[in-house]
Amino acid sequence: MRSFSPRKACVFSFWSVLVAFSAAAANSASQEHLTPRQLYIKCAPSVVMVTATETVPYGLANRTIDLLNPFPVVHLPGDLAKFVFYPFQLLVAGPVKAGGSGVIIDKEGHFITNHHVIARANVFWATLHDRRVVRAKLVGSDEMEDYALLKLELGEGEEVAPAALGDSAGLRPGDRVAAIGSPLRLRETLSTGVVAGLERRSFGPFQDFIQTDLTIGAGSSGGPLFNARGEVIGITAMMHAVLEQTGGVTFSIPINSVREGLDRLRKEGEVTRGFIGAHIKDVTPQLVEELELTATSGACVVEVGTPLWRYSPAADAGLRRGDVIVKYGGLEIERARPLARAVLNTKPGKKVTVEFRRGKSVLSRTLHIVER
Repeated sequence: MRSFSPRKACVFSFWSVLVAFSAAAANSASQEHLTPRQLYIKCAPSVVMVTATETVPYGLANRTIDLLNPFPVVHLPGDLAKFVFYPFQLLVAGPVKAGGSGVIIDKEGHFITNHHVIARANVFWATLHDRRVVRAKLVGSDEMEDYALLKLELGEGEEVAPAALGDSAGLRPGDRVAAIGSPLRLRETLSTGVVAGLERRSFGPFQDFIQTDLTIGAGSSGGPLFNARGEVIGITAMMHAVLEQTGGVTFSIPINSVREGLDRLRKEGEVTRGFIGAHIKDVTPQLVEELELTATSGACVVEVGTPLWRYSPAADAGLRRGDVIVKYGGLEIERARPLARAVLNTKPGKKVTVEFRRGKSVLSRTLHIVER
């Protein structure tokens, strides 16, 4: 019988440990990343189908207010048409209804959906996974970020299955994601894909949308975007059709952006935004050459001031074109986007010290944040 030499025994032991480690890693990865079926089973109970109804008195009041509001004047013809034809609309189609999706986030029955799903309505219902239809009340909404918080009016002893909220900061292009919503009122429709891009903008300067390749449809707005572990990392907001309806570009609000305002929605019913009255951009080689900057990172002030009727804290503090902000309060600033989000999330009335580079000098000023 042949025996192993010490060298062969060492090599054998090394490969045994390596194989065992690889198997453990593979098993851990398989437990961390769910299959689409596993993800659906885990996450579908937390998803609701939302129905938002504008009752007749509320609808008439809305159209009257729109008609009597003189600003902007360009809306007057449309507002007048909506007011005049509202009775005919009621006869033909009945009260206006909007449909969307939502995701339950706690045991008390709070759920998130899009602001645009509930914007013109005053009566809300949610269809749950077990087909219960439950009345909901609006807690508050953030029109700028397009999300809203509602609460199910649960009876005594009724329970719901909340989803786990994840961290959208760690997302990278190529990460697997899945959405569950109600396109065309088809409840709990699963769509899978990948993250196609980050920090996308659509209709405003402050959005940080997650772009995915998911195929969704009308009625999926407000539904959750899940990562491969079944955690909510976004709220589906919109889809843009591409070419001949052969595909789509889907945008979702990062869950971290939603989290920033949830406490304020619970306490105040709205999210107030900070404003400094300055236009900022990333420091780029073009700006370095144009403005003769000495900084290579930070948020460059390219314009200070606002229309005459708006107060500009930045102008009042003495900031000017070419200043590069490198610190906002205790936050180090390397790009313009984090500074913009930090300003938006600063409560109006607060004073914040900023540090900035002007030429070779590092200066500081105190900004009095006002409401946007």
